Parts: sequence; structure tokens; C-alpha cells
Amino acid sequence: MWAYVAHPHTLPVDVTGRRGQQLRDLVASRLAGWHPDLHRLITHTPSDTIEQFDFTAAARVKPWPTTNVTLLGDAIHAMPPVGGLGGNAALSDANALRRALIALTSEQQLLPALAGYERAMLKNGFAAVRAATLYLRLATLRSRTLRAAARTFFRLCGAVPPLRRAVFAD
Repeated sequence: MWAYVAHPHTLPVDVTGRRGQQLRDLVASRLAGWHPDLHRLITHTPSDTIEQFDFTAAARVKPWPTTNVTLLGDAIHAMPPVGGLGGNAALSDANALRRALIALTSEQQLLPALAGYERAMLKNGFAAVRAATLYLRLATLRSRTLRAAARTFFRLCGAVPPLRRAVFAD
């Protein structure tokens, strides 16, 4: 799976109506200087699998009265698919819910356990939404200089583990 993320103002005005091969050709035309393997991945993608869509992010919600039904992942805190944050948030939610359910010793503890899960899920999930939205903004800045600075910063974080932990740790 691949995605080409760009600020709408950097795309042709008629891009909204494009599909499949037209989108693939547009992206391929912007790959000058990219690694040949990545270029090949994009140009060999079947055109009927290529779609265009705008990213969205869920608005933060207030806690609700807990019942025996709860939410996790995109069902509550959908976010732009950047940095793997959405998938990681969903897996984190699932693991937290699993831990809350395993810790139950009686049926009477279900609602308090779910309420605790929901409090933590809302805090962590919407922190991920904020981060994904920020990363999307950085990736689509109109200024090439600012985009280059953001890319350099993220590469530096990737190369220096103490910096990565300081910036991305909970």
C-alpha cells in the first residue's frame, strides 16, 4: 500500500475527478529523484486499486455513560493515515481492553473496568489524532523549506534513539 500526500494547492485543479491510471500518472510524474524501487512500485500498481480521498480526523468527544458496549480504534478516534498512528492506536486500544477484561473477577466489575478503559482510550486515542493531524500538516506544508526542515527533524529522530524517545514517548 502506498499513499501520495500533498497539499491541495499543489495539485492540478482538476484532480478531484481523476481516478485510477490518471492518478497513478500524476503521482509518477512527481517522482523525479525518488528511489527506482519506489517508482516501480507506484507505476506497476494496478490502476483499478488507486483512489483519491481527503483525510479526516475525529473531533474529540466527551466521556459518555459506560455500558456493556464500548468503542476502539477508528470507531471513536479516526485519524489521517500518517505515521502508522491509527493502526497503532487501534492495537493499543484492543490491548488495553483485553487487559481490562482479563482483570475482571466478577460480572459486577465489568462497567467500572470498561469505564477505566474508556478514560485511558479517549486520552491516548485523541493524543494520537492530534499527532497524526500535526504530521499531516507538516507533510503538506506549502513551504518547501519548512517541509524539508520537518523531514530532517523526523529523520534525525529516527537516527538518534534518545531523541526519538524524548519526542515520541508517552
